Amino acid sequence: MSAPTTHHFRELRWNQPLPWALAAMGVALAAMLAIDKWKLMLAGAGGLVVAGVVVQQPILGVYLLAATVPLDAAGRIADLLESLNLSLAKLAALLTLGAWSLHLATRRLSFVWAPELTLLCVYLGFGVLSLADTREFDLGRQAVVRFASAILFYLVVVNLVRTREQLRRAVGVLVVVSVLTFGFAVAQRYMPSFVFANRTGWEDAGAQTFGVEEHRLDAGRFGTVARSSGVAYHAIVNAVNTAIVLPVLLASLLFLRRWWQRSIVLGGALITLAGNLVTYSRTGLLLLMLSFALVAVRGIVRVTPLHLAGGAILAAVAFFALPESLTARVFSLESYTVSGSESLRHRLDLYSAGFRAFLDHPLNGMGMETTYRIFDYYDYPDKETIITVHNGYLQVALELGIPGLVTLLLFLTRTGRSFAGAASRFRARGEPGMAVLCEALLIGFAMWLIAGFTIDFMRIGFKNVWFLMALAPVLLRFSREP
Repeated sequence: MSAPTTHHFRELRWNQPLPWALAAMGVALAAMLAIDKWKLMLAGAGGLVVAGVVVQQPILGVYLLAATVPLDAAGRIADLLESLNLSLAKLAALLTLGAWSLHLATRRLSFVWAPELTLLCVYLGFGVLSLADTREFDLGRQAVVRFASAILFYLVVVNLVRTREQLRRAVGVLVVVSVLTFGFAVAQRYMPSFVFANRTGWEDAGAQTFGVEEHRLDAGRFGTVARSSGVAYHAIVNAVNTAIVLPVLLASLLFLRRWWQRSIVLGGALITLAGNLVTYSRTGLLLLMLSFALVAVRGIVRVTPLHLAGGAILAAVAFFALPESLTARVFSLESYTVSGSESLRHRLDLYSAGFRAFLDHPLNGMGMETTYRIFDYYDYPDKETIITVHNGYLQVALELGIPGLVTLLLFLTRTGRSFAGAASRFRARGEPGMAVLCEALLIGFAMWLIAGFTIDFMRIGFKNVWFLMALAPVLLRFSREP
């Protein structure tokens, strides 16, 4: 008779992730039992189960990231310190980073680097140098830590997404969750608890961070307009996100043959449109229209004269059903002129102030995360609020100077070329599905770049875009593999 096998025991060697994970979970569980708080114990036990699964399969952490980054403000759990908050996305990122590090240390995964990461590190270096003569060192230090965290987040995604199927699943999860948040932006208009008064600052202590804001700017004779932000910190972020997600959502129509699958996607597109409209964002609507136009031009969706005629009829009917406050603010030509838009007048003043600030500090900038020093150039009654110049490129220029701006532009150009190059290679290799996905992601990325001319896209929200940008070198790598 042969001796009993010890194969299962030999698998739990200490150079494998599982034993270390089990030991860590045991210590954590013992600590929770000592605390003796049943809610914490219950949440911790569930978290330990998830942690154990992710440690074994780190790619599940990437899917978890894809599901949590679109939640933005709604994913915020607690404020640990004055400048440090805890969110579901951060928890997912930490867990995934830990799992990846463990697999890397035990040589179960090889290390992957991308040229884009080099540019991000250089940008961070210029950010550190900009703090040498800043008057807002604490804010700058926090910004440096946040950007370093973003680089780690980017690095983890680049390293863990190893197959085409993993990439498609991750993008699919992000798109599905995003569409659900757009639907929530519509639904929250009928939930009184989500309606709040106009904020004087985005980060006021105790202020509601997302929902339906009764906004006064450019409200005209209505006094206020109800702008839904969904789960984002501001309505314009939600609006821009609709333009980013729409191309990828519509791209799936090329590969779905069953009528009910295509119906779900078209329903998601309508929800995306509705989520855009309830933001009352002129920038967001223009970007959504441009996004759809590029999708049609590239043949990602097939648009016939019959489709155009039907769409025009539906648009005309819908226009008269829309609230007058929406049509007056978003569909009025006067609303896009300097004389008819207080918002546009403020932006032009901020552009002028930001440009003068940049000219005074062209080499090293005024310091990363400069917010209050803009009041040296911009006359505003409340100098305690946080204001940026509403132009991401100009904001980077005045914060980090010419070197920082050039590095950022090189990174963005490299990212766009990676998407485009991957699309071209996939098409040449006879993989039209991957080519279309690359083109859809490129269009969404372009919408974010254009939005950067009207918002500080490097500071607010858009963790979802950083997730998608991290897929650019991954897709290029896939397109080059034999």
